[in-house]
Amino acid sequence: MSDERYESVKHEFMTVPDSIGLAELVDREPFMADSAFLTVAEGWLAEAEAAGALDMAQGLRERIEVLRELIAQDTPSWREAIERFAAARDVGELAALIRDIPLAGDPSFQRLIEGLIAEAEQNRDTEDAAALRMRLEDLRQAIAGSSEHLTLASLLVQMQADDAVATVARTENPELVEQAERQALALLKHLTDQQQLINLVSQAPLVLDEPFLIRVEQSIAEAELENDTETAGGLRARLEGLRMIKAQVQVTLPQTLQAFANTRDAGDLLSLAQRVPFVLEESFITAVERAITGLESGGSQIEAEGLRVRLDALRQIRTQQEMAEESPTMQAIINFLNAPDDEAARQIFALQHDLLDTADAQQMLAEGFSGGDPESQQRIEERAQLLQTLRS
Repeated sequence: MSDERYESVKHEFMTVPDSIGLAELVDREPFMADSAFLTVAEGWLAEAEAAGALDMAQGLRERIEVLRELIAQDTPSWREAIERFAAARDVGELAALIRDIPLAGDPSFQRLIEGLIAEAEQNRDTEDAAALRMRLEDLRQAIAGSSEHLTLASLLVQMQADDAVATVARTENPELVEQAERQALALLKHLTDQQQLINLVSQAPLVLDEPFLIRVEQSIAEAELENDTETAGGLRARLEGLRMIKAQVQVTLPQTLQAFANTRDAGDLLSLAQRVPFVLEESFITAVERAITGLESGGSQIEAEGLRVRLDALRQIRTQQEMAEESPTMQAIINFLNAPDDEAARQIFALQHDLLDTADAQQMLAEGFSGGDPESQQRIEERAQLLQTLRS
């Protein structure tokens, strides 16, 4: 296979947004499923790592891993996923679809179905549109039921900020709380692992409240009195799991907030976001906002303002990452901007020449970024000047 053929798909491979797009690209260019192409892609990865282009290297690493899975599993194409989606009769069959063809669980697959719904509505095929919409909701339910992506980090705010809300709910709506606890206890008896416990906490945060944990202890005692050792042992193991989650969450958020408060500039913030992606989630941002409110109420205006400046910079990083997901050019600019030194930036320019050697890229770097501090602003201006020099 000639180098030209590999180069012809390099840009698409480096910018394909998800596994659906990659599977479609391999369908279109079957030579990409050969081990020779994997070797070439690993070479691109090595070049990116040598240039210090960490974001580009991470993206390539993820795409190579997905490509390996496609090759190893002979993964069916997205077309088969659509056919099975359309033929599915219930949530169980959709869950099986996700297990057999993981790309059916990607957000891009849902957007694809939404496009089919819009097309059906445009053609006034209301019956098909309604059927697809119902099936899409079932798919989302199946994805939620089989989710392996919930983490302790996603539970932090529920543990740290909702105690007062929970107290009010127990006081003003005791009947609703009682019903919710009964349902949660019934679910708890059927869970089998820690991931399912995390999913339960995400859906019903009250299971980490002390009153509910005491209720579980009472249920264990009742089962032991009835000599139901199986139920007692299962509940005891799940109670231990819930207490472990609670303890870990209570430790993790303060540490993350402290690390956030200790960042000195936009570079530190970006490094924190790469190490702890949770800081870019809305739940962490909400926690920071509440911390700011608490500091202001306590008269600590300077500390509150320091958090506010960092929060503004964090939101900008999140916006840039969201834009990068939609724009390969924006991702290339971020790689160029975040390179550790000018030499690494020059190598990134050479690697992504087609994306960076444009007037649009120059304008986006000049107008789409601003530093949260003088040092970061100077870095942006210097990189903008370097890009202008490399393009001339």
